Amino acid sequence: MTILRSQSVLLTDIYVNSTSHSRSPSRNTDGADTMFADNITFRRWTVINGDDGIALKANSSNVVIEDCEFHGLGFALGSIGQYRGVFEHIENVAVKGLRYYGTQWPVYIKTWTGVSKGVPPNGGGGGLGCKSSGSEEYLANIVDIRNITISNVMMTRAQGAFQINQCTHFRNGGQAGDCDTSRFQIRDVQVSDIKGTITKDSVASLKCSPKAPCPGLSFSNINIKKASGGAVQKYSCSNVVNPKGFNCG
Repeated sequence: MTILRSQSVLLTDIYVNSTSHSRSPSRNTDGADTMFADNITFRRWTVINGDDGIALKANSSNVVIEDCEFHGLGFALGSIGQYRGVFEHIENVAVKGLRYYGTQWPVYIKTWTGVSKGVPPNGGGGGLGCKSSGSEEYLANIVDIRNITISNVMMTRAQGAFQINQCTHFRNGGQAGDCDTSRFQIRDVQVSDIKGTITKDSVASLKCSPKAPCPGLSFSNINIKKASGGAVQKYSCSNVVNPKGFNCG
């Protein structure tokens, strides 16, 4: 399902099962995506798949995701920045009361690199910027992901609780790298009241681009343990500005 060029949409009590019954894994099985959408609410969804449970893509704003259950990769903001010269943003997102089972990262943010390689749908990168809210200043080559709140999350055997990755690239051409080139600024993300078990050694992996370091990242009331036993307190970071409630290791 894609919610495209829509406003004021309420989607409740929906069950999605998009899994493979053969040895071949299912691909591109997002439960739902949003694009050019505003004031969208997802409530009481159950998604069982091999990809994003719900993914907010280009120009999604004022979105609420609550009381949902995911079995798959998790909930994604992005990826955005795939289309060279295109302006994109994601802002004002509230995620609360979610449950995850065996997911990769329950919540994660992903942007393409700032260097364009190949062409969509498999290649891309180099998206452009947007105006700062309430300002006449034009921020060239900056795309905002901002004002994100994540609270009351329970996870069972996830890899970790939260991820930022600004290194999406042209996979099929073998052209990796350029992870330090994205100019998307990710800011004002508050994560609180997170419980459960993970399989990795870090609560979060926060890999922001040096071209647009991440300010306003906050974590509070985090109670996460390794699935094999023992508390987890490590945060793996790069290019995070003035972290609140955690130390970068």
